[in-house]
Amino acid sequence: MSELDQKRDLTNPIDAEKTKAELKSAMNIARSSVSSGGATIFRAFVLILIIGIIGLMIYATVFVPNSKERETDTTSAVISKDDTKLSDITHVDGKVNVYVFHGSTCPHCSDLFDFFAALSSEQKAKMQIYGFETWESQENVELIRGITSFLDGKSSTSVPYVVIGDKSIVGFGSGTGTEILTTVNDYLNSNDTYDVFEEYQKSRQE
Repeated sequence: MSELDQKRDLTNPIDAEKTKAELKSAMNIARSSVSSGGATIFRAFVLILIIGIIGLMIYATVFVPNSKERETDTTSAVISKDDTKLSDITHVDGKVNVYVFHGSTCPHCSDLFDFFAALSSEQKAKMQIYGFETWESQENVELIRGITSFLDGKSSTSVPYVVIGDKSIVGFGSGTGTEILTTVNDYLNSNDTYDVFEEYQKSRQE
């Protein structure tokens, strides 16, 4: 050992022990930090897991039944849309026949059928919808002219044109859907059996 090393040992006789103690203390602090961090991560994981379970419960309670209802509601009340023949029309107790004259590319007519498609199953169960396309069928043009003249006193080919009982509804706007449903309910509640197509055919035979 050199003279310089001997002097260092004499001057700082406990430096080595002090260094070991400081190192041990630092390691303990590091272990404590790791342990604390691990606990924090674990608590965060448990919290996320609980939130996920609650989210699944909410989805199963709210969204799954609604999706099933929407699936049921896709059942159509439209018996025939474009090629209805008068001989195809039937009458069912507890249901109202709804006759719809429409054009193949008429945007308001498309909105009307979208409205029918979006009805609830309960509402659809009240009606049978028969469609008559008039823009590509001369036969249906003549039919709508005859029906409008018979029912409204004036021949017309405007579409969409809806007939329920002895009531007619022209066009489709913000309040038309409500008007259609109200007319259907009034017809059912009144036990009315009037059907414009039956009366129209009778008038032609006279």
